[in-house]
Amino acid sequence: MKTVLHFRLSNLIFALAALLVCLCVHSAQGASNSAADKNKELTRKHDTTGFYAEKIWTARKTGRWESSDVWWTYDPLDGQEKAVKAKGRMESTARDDGDIVGGNTVTLSSKAQIRYFRIYHEKSKLVIANKGHLLLHGGYYAHRGASKGGIEVLAGGHLESVGRIILAGANNTDTGIGTFSQTGGTVVARYLLTLTGDMTQSSSPQAIGIYTLSGGVLKISGQQDREGITQGVGTGTFSFEGGTLDANNIAIDLDNSGRGNLSPGGDERVGKTVLVPETVRAQYFKSNGKPFDEARTYTQGRAARMNVNIASRHRYDQLEWTTPEGKGSVVLKDGTTVAILPLYNYKVPTGAKVSLDVIKADKLELEGKLNIEQPGGFNFSYEVIDGKTLRLKTGN
Repeated sequence: MKTVLHFRLSNLIFALAALLVCLCVHSAQGASNSAADKNKELTRKHDTTGFYAEKIWTARKTGRWESSDVWWTYDPLDGQEKAVKAKGRMESTARDDGDIVGGNTVTLSSKAQIRYFRIYHEKSKLVIANKGHLLLHGGYYAHRGASKGGIEVLAGGHLESVGRIILAGANNTDTGIGTFSQTGGTVVARYLLTLTGDMTQSSSPQAIGIYTLSGGVLKISGQQDREGITQGVGTGTFSFEGGTLDANNIAIDLDNSGRGNLSPGGDERVGKTVLVPETVRAQYFKSNGKPFDEARTYTQGRAARMNVNIASRHRYDQLEWTTPEGKGSVVLKDGTTVAILPLYNYKVPTGAKVSLDVIKADKLELEGKLNIEQPGGFNFSYEVIDGKTLRLKTGN
């Protein structure tokens, strides 16, 4: 009997001890969770620059943007190891970030918004299809890593970015190829389009960024002191095969030898496209002891065109292609088109002499004859002034 009682007493003591341990562990975990929650709260409170996203959406499957089957979500302060499968429709906010991983393709055909967006891994891709409308409140921060992937914008699609659009090489560990193919639709870069990363200390010089414009409208509307379209510190290519380019600033060579349309100010607006110095790339070359040549050339081929919107004899589209060292060259191939598009029912007064200096360059080469496309009632001819200016004129 004593043995049985002793055995039962031992079991009771053991059970009480185990319970005490569990309570201690649970208490410690609770304290730990409470401390973690307080740290997160403090981090959020003092994150005045908005460094941390409210939530990160990660696409781990191929499918439609709107589908919950595609996305996993997590709090960046918890880490992606705590990502959980999304429930319900994908509804990101202006405070959320997003990315695509694992070689998957996500197609957007509705209206959406997000802060920063990134793409990881070989063949991962975002497709903005007809009726797709994506607003990036922060920007597109590149295809990341050492593989190849990017974005496609199709006819009827729309992408607008408040901040940078970076195709590749955002960080110095990103050595892959970032692509952006626009076959239609509209892309608006309110800040700048940089083909590779534009941070001299942290971007990757090994990265390759390729933007192919073959249809639709690309509008660059950044601040006057910004570079508009720039190469960054890596190797950037802007392939102008078709579509319309409306850029207030450009810092790269521009080869419009396909069927592209250069439209300063955009359709039905008066504006100016200006060649600006590529300051970031120049600084990078200088800091690495490499020579930098600021010479830039705009080439317009036979099948290409430049639109010139005219609101009055004093308000019309212009291309200004000059550099501080006098190395801005414009080459107009034989048969290329300059199209005159009057705005607000503008008409040249009968017998008036009107001169419009539509291109100003350090050096202007006309290799043959221009095709002046103009509506009925207009009779503009052209001349090259001092090998630097293309002037459209009426009257003798």
